[in-house]
Amino acid sequence: MKEYIERAAAMEAIFGLTIVDPAVAQYANAVCYHLQNIPAADVAEVRHGYWKFPVFTDSDVNDPRCKCSECGNIETPLAIHRFCPVCGALMKEDEHEAD
Repeated sequence: MKEYIERAAAMEAIFGLTIVDPAVAQYANAVCYHLQNIPAADVAEVRHGYWKFPVFTDSDVNDPRCKCSECGNIETPLAIHRFCPVCGALMKEDEHEAD
């Protein structure tokens, strides 16, 4: 799987180095120049959540509905998805996997 980094964070890490050798400093500047010219990838941050059961603790204990831990969207058990159709959060089996 591909990994993506923030361009500004990478450049900040390079410029944050203490470089005393002029040749190394020139090389670091060249690296930053090339980082600035690499085309940016079109990526979106992945949200992680889980389905909460039961939705309403004070009502019917047999209520089959579940709620998205990220946005609160309520779904029926037949419509449980691998992701929330409202906020797009990728759903895990339980709350401990979502962290």
